[in-house]
Amino acid sequence: MEVFMWNVDFHATRADVVTEIAKVLHRDDYLELWQPFRVNLDVQLHTKNKRVGTIHSGSGRFTVASERVARRFLEEYEGLLPLKTLRFSQRQVSFGKSKHAPNKGIIEKLKRTPYVDPREEAEKQRRMEEAEANRIPIRGIEFGWECRDLVFSCEWEKSLDPESGLLGYDEDRREFRVVFGSKSIALRLAQINGRRVSCGMDGSLPVIFFSLESAPIFEEVITTPQPDSSPLKRTRVSALDASHERVVAYASLAVRLICDSRSSLGAFRTLCGVIPSVKLSDDIYHKEYRQLFSAELAAQFERWLAQLDFEVAFQLEKTVRDMLVDFREVLATREAVEDLVRSEGPKHTVGVLRLFHSALKESTWDIHSKDIPDLFLTAAREYVPEPSGPENPIPEDTFSCYHVSVTPTAMKFSGPFQEKSNRVFRKYPNRHSCFIRMTFEEETRLKFRFDREVDGATFVKKRYGTILRETGLKICGREYFFLAYSQSALKEHSVWFMRPFKDEGVLVHPPSIIESLGNFDNTSDRNLIYCPGRYGARISQAFTSTDPGVTIEPEEIRELPDIEVLKVPGDPSRGRHNFTDGVGTISYELAEEIHRAMIRMSRKARWLPTDLATVLQIRFQGCKGMVSVDYLQSGRELALRPSMIKFQAPEWSEIEIVRAFDRPSPFYLNRPLIMVLEGLGVKYQVFKDHQDAAVRQAQNSRQDLKSAGELFESCGLGASFRLPSIMYHLHKLKVPMQKDPFFKHLMDFAINHALRELKHHARIPINPGHTLVGVADIHGWLKPDEVFACIVNQQTKRLEYLEGEMVITRSPVIHPGDVQLVRAIGRPPPGSPFEKERLPNAVVFSIKGDRPVPSKLGGGDLDGDLYNIAPRRQLPIEKTHSPAAYPDAPKRLLDRKCTMDDVADFVTDYVNSDVLGLISSNWLIIADQSSVFDEDCETLAQLHSFAVDYPKSSTPVPLEKIPKTKFKARPDWSQPETMNDSKSADFYESTTAVGRLFRAIQLPALDIVRSVNRAQRRKLRAEEGGEEGDRLLAELERMSLRNDDKVDAAVFERITQFIDGDDVDPDYRDRAFTIFDRYTAELKIICAAYTISYSRDAMLTEEEAAVGTIVARTSQPRFRLNMMSKLREQTDLQVKGVRGEVASKDDEFETKLEKAWALWRVTQEERELMGARTLGLIALGVIFDTIKEYEEEQRGY
Repeated sequence: MEVFMWNVDFHATRADVVTEIAKVLHRDDYLELWQPFRVNLDVQLHTKNKRVGTIHSGSGRFTVASERVARRFLEEYEGLLPLKTLRFSQRQVSFGKSKHAPNKGIIEKLKRTPYVDPREEAEKQRRMEEAEANRIPIRGIEFGWECRDLVFSCEWEKSLDPESGLLGYDEDRREFRVVFGSKSIALRLAQINGRRVSCGMDGSLPVIFFSLESAPIFEEVITTPQPDSSPLKRTRVSALDASHERVVAYASLAVRLICDSRSSLGAFRTLCGVIPSVKLSDDIYHKEYRQLFSAELAAQFERWLAQLDFEVAFQLEKTVRDMLVDFREVLATREAVEDLVRSEGPKHTVGVLRLFHSALKESTWDIHSKDIPDLFLTAAREYVPEPSGPENPIPEDTFSCYHVSVTPTAMKFSGPFQEKSNRVFRKYPNRHSCFIRMTFEEETRLKFRFDREVDGATFVKKRYGTILRETGLKICGREYFFLAYSQSALKEHSVWFMRPFKDEGVLVHPPSIIESLGNFDNTSDRNLIYCPGRYGARISQAFTSTDPGVTIEPEEIRELPDIEVLKVPGDPSRGRHNFTDGVGTISYELAEEIHRAMIRMSRKARWLPTDLATVLQIRFQGCKGMVSVDYLQSGRELALRPSMIKFQAPEWSEIEIVRAFDRPSPFYLNRPLIMVLEGLGVKYQVFKDHQDAAVRQAQNSRQDLKSAGELFESCGLGASFRLPSIMYHLHKLKVPMQKDPFFKHLMDFAINHALRELKHHARIPINPGHTLVGVADIHGWLKPDEVFACIVNQQTKRLEYLEGEMVITRSPVIHPGDVQLVRAIGRPPPGSPFEKERLPNAVVFSIKGDRPVPSKLGGGDLDGDLYNIAPRRQLPIEKTHSPAAYPDAPKRLLDRKCTMDDVADFVTDYVNSDVLGLISSNWLIIADQSSVFDEDCETLAQLHSFAVDYPKSSTPVPLEKIPKTKFKARPDWSQPETMNDSKSADFYESTTAVGRLFRAIQLPALDIVRSVNRAQRRKLRAEEGGEEGDRLLAELERMSLRNDDKVDAAVFERITQFIDGDDVDPDYRDRAFTIFDRYTAELKIICAAYTISYSRDAMLTEEEAAVGTIVARTSQPRFRLNMMSKLREQTDLQVKGVRGEVASKDDEFETKLEKAWALWRVTQEERELMGARTLGLIALGVIFDTIKEYEEEQRGY
């Protein structure tokens, strides 16, 4: 509808008018008239007959797409004497209904686009115009190395014609771009160190200098003819020419651009003035040609690596590829390294080199090149080898995993780290270095992302496909070749490579390993061997991370039929529904034997509850899926169903455990689920109440240690260091910790983590609510749509039964039918099978009805899928929607049997066609812009199903079939957390529950992170004999810490009830110092390894390691989540190792307590050093657990 207006101030701009009218139309009482977002409007000011010196004639019109909104506005503001008045620049404006029908084109545009503040739009346009007007002529490009003596060593350079070389800035892409000829270099703002750029004179040369955290993007204009509809303009390249290719992996972080004149520097300063957050400096390095990465030095280094043991060579090459040293510096350590290998052996040398690596990260700019050999010798003196023997065994369920990341320009090394093993690697326990996990990723450590203007597919095939299929990888002078992948790793674009070796005189290489896994050509799935993705998926079963279980004889295995019904009664051609898809059974005796085996083989069993799991996710021979205890089975018996058998592998007789479900998991909401629940009638206030409860818990956690422990436990934080338990014990001792700086930092990081999860992921806990694995009611007792579920309360250890109407779902949610209602039967009725076997921590589904409930929930099954279940009163949906029913994804079949070359090609195609994230993102945005019932959302839901099946079907979802969002602007909740501009014109204010929940959370300022980082680096420099100021500040901090000994006093009072705390055994004290030195060195290595940046000096804080979080922002939170998971795994292993050393399970009570007390005292004496506080936490954990265990024994528990 169109509204006419007159008496408008002659100097009011269109932006002024839009802003004032929008203030009315966006009031709460108008919002209910136009959903799902604030109404947009179009304003036209008449310029006909305008006076001289004015910008319009004082009249105009505005249009809105909603007649209801326009009528409401006119009810209040129409006429000369309206109910309400609106003024522009003190002049009352009059409104009336226009005589003209609204322009249909304008109406359609208003329906499809959200409101954007015109001032924000104008500001963005101004910046774009300024950037376009200030393109800087460039006559030279130089890549090099920032030397420790503040010299720029030029390692590659190219002279340009000033007319062809230009530097500009792209506002939309937030990047500087250097264009010369057909090539270009993109320097994204996020890559620039501290967002600081230098420009000034180096002698007579006008220079612009960029110091980067990661290599820039190199591109080339596509010259081959493209279809008219193709948006592709450029292709990615690994280097700018052959000479650049030789140094690009090492000399890409320091970039100098030579301008054509001094005046160009002024133009560049003007350009930077319109770019938010860029800081300018006039500091320019002097240039020299030091040839730090010359071909001669590279060859010398490569020859040396080939002569060394692989484990030693890997650490040396990692140090170079992390750009911590140049070739000259690393070769300067050669004599010392070789002496150490001869005297102490390769294993010891590896430990020293890892410590050397972390020392270099700590002091990148604080040492001179000539000091590098001395730094290595210092690491050799300080390194304390980890003892081997019964007190500190290497767990049989882990292996030493080496990692190599292949980026567009380089390779990055990390590890080895102890990770969960699999059946193949357990077969070769002394050959772990022959297997390497290889990941394809961006320079920024994020997943490879595609630009719609760049031909990334061709680049991926050339860069990664060649490695997979043809050349393999050359690592430390050894050749590695593609082996296989696991399904979870494939999602992260990660695969296994191996180098051939001999085992007992027999050659072991990729073909022999694949052949040993089983027979893939004689299965019920006749097409398996003709479908590359499916073939690779079945091979991947052998590479799933598992715990070793027990071996079983053929006569102890039996086959059960699957329980199925026809999808369409009377029509077998339409297929069948399987109620037992992926789940078999196991006898109680065999489950108990597996449980004992897991305890025996894992160090974790010393410190974790030993509840027997009656539901297990397994791998066995060529089978995968779940087994649940059947009380009717006896002896050692495993019962499998056809749906579990994927291929034949009779040679492998061990039952492997993927996961034992011995405890329930919490139920957390997420954005897609909230969007669907809102569509099903759940009101915003319901979500807000749940979120408010989580916010209150976070904010109140500072009150006392009990509240702090509850926050840590509910968020899964601090588990490696047993922080929740330690906090509960200190609370009982009435220890005030609020003023302790370390504790305060722990709380800052934990609260930030909790609120960040709420704001950016809507990860809202539902209590009561649980996440449980699904199994089948094999006895057929439950009625259709009934479930049985009980959980073990982790505090009371009692069973709690779920009863009544329940909302049940499964992630990922992408269709309104992915949420259903079921009835939980509660406590087992007398005579029911659940009275005899309760199957705790699982949800048991009925095998009756016309369709299995799991299949209704996003196509779920029972081979390990997890289901979220909560009482309906917690999530009061008003209705349910019919579940989705999609056909199976079409399989891409070859006309011959697959080879591993075909699987390698599939991996390349997968990297190119992995659109699952794009589908999910577009679905969520379209649901926000329209609703979950939008036709495009329905289409995306089906495409999502096909994309999920892609790894097994080999059929990708074509990019052109994915519906685009309704309009370019995105909801405000989709802003990356790295973006600071909350008022950007690229985003609109979402009015859905997801948007409102997002805006309801205010994240605390994280200046504390930078201060903690600075304090940590100050400590590290002081440890290494750094500047006098650093040592003085560290000493003052130590004095302030030692003045607060309330914890020490409370713990002393507690332990003296059992031992003499004043008399510490000297042997225990010496041993504690040894543990201290080794632990603190290992912690530094972990903190240097698990950052989300390849920046030379990137390092986590001790507090982040303790909490188990990474505070740094990222545009890909999933990557941070993966790194946090790895961080927690490694700290968990370290903690278990220390606990095993401090308190052996064979020690007497007093001995354990005395050792732990000795370690605690050492950490208090050295608490100013990095690692002391977290090691102190480990000591406290041992003290409290040991006393608790003793007191329970005394009480007869």
